Amino acid sequence: MRRLSIASFLDVRFLTFLAVVYAIVAGIEIWKTTESATYNREIHPELHTDALEGARTVEYAFSAEHRKLKGLWVFFALPPNAVPNGRLNLTMRREGTDTPIWSQSFECNQAQFVGNAQLLRVAGVDDLEKGARYVLTYAMPEMKSGTGWPLAYGASEEATSSVRWDSRVCMSSAPSMQWLEREPRFPRRNLLFGGALMLLCALAAKEHTLFRLPVLIVAVPSCILAATYFWQVHLWQFWGNFWPDGYPGLGYQASEWLTGRITARQCLASFQHDRTGQIFTVPFVMGTFRALGLSLKHGYIAANAVFLTVAAGSLFGLLNLYGIKRDRAVIAMILFFFGNVCVIGAVGEMQSDLGGVAATLFFIYTFARALEETDPCRRYGWFIACGVAGFLACTVRL
Repeated sequence: MRRLSIASFLDVRFLTFLAVVYAIVAGIEIWKTTESATYNREIHPELHTDALEGARTVEYAFSAEHRKLKGLWVFFALPPNAVPNGRLNLTMRREGTDTPIWSQSFECNQAQFVGNAQLLRVAGVDDLEKGARYVLTYAMPEMKSGTGWPLAYGASEEATSSVRWDSRVCMSSAPSMQWLEREPRFPRRNLLFGGALMLLCALAAKEHTLFRLPVLIVAVPSCILAATYFWQVHLWQFWGNFWPDGYPGLGYQASEWLTGRITARQCLASFQHDRTGQIFTVPFVMGTFRALGLSLKHGYIAANAVFLTVAAGSLFGLLNLYGIKRDRAVIAMILFFFGNVCVIGAVGEMQSDLGGVAATLFFIYTFARALEETDPCRRYGWFIACGVAGFLACTVRL
């Protein structure tokens, strides 16, 4: 029977196995974190209900996507220069029944508002049945006639959801909201284990070893795991940190054009109306993934994954181009890149800054390859690729 020793723990195959296990566990945690929040604003034009006041209520019928509700951003259509001051009552019940399963009252004042939205910290919604039908009721009974606030709502991707007030029913609609299923929790155990794995690899690395592989397998999910934690924290501070402003609507229009539901002229008209700058690459990539069957949120996550892959590939291309092949040197660059607070922030902010990182690194790599190339035809090819990279860099946020 083979005895376990320190040398066996520093074997590249064993550490690669541990790295793969770590990546799977971290990936599950990343998926849970990204799925714990949903946001339905900025995709379609926003409409307004009649003002919540007196006996008027607004009912939202929906199918539950989450088991829990810990925080809820609610969006109002506040009049200009209005000072928020009132009380919002929320009640939830099963559709088809009159017995509430949860109710809570919230004070609305100016200090709690961010723009036209307020974050409601919810207690007691911990056991919803996924897929079951529920009705969420909004009411502000203390508001006198003429002083109430309309709720913001819009079209929903769920065909069976509806918004109802008085005698009006709006099908395939939902109130503008951001649903937060869980409070932020720092992934301490995962990151400590990943850090220990990378430390072991760095200690075992020699001139011609291949410990860079397990380090890369650990570094990528560790970067994304830390980024999703910061993203979750920022959602509790400002609803706009979910995704870049204007991008969802533009991505939706791009997907409608790619699937043939609207013409190219209509798509371009929406881009000219909603985005005066030239920042259109990320919405187009989002729209492409939505046309392939993903939701807008999953399309945006997939777009960020593509940008991170391009950035990492460009970095490794530069290392190979300049002959940096020593295992410890490559490991150091991997840790420097994926542990860089700017890269983690670009992933975690769910902004197109990550697209800017990818486009800039790709531009540097193609430019360096063009300068190093001796064959004229291949050099022109790399300069053309460099021009494409420069164009992409101008169409994302740097």
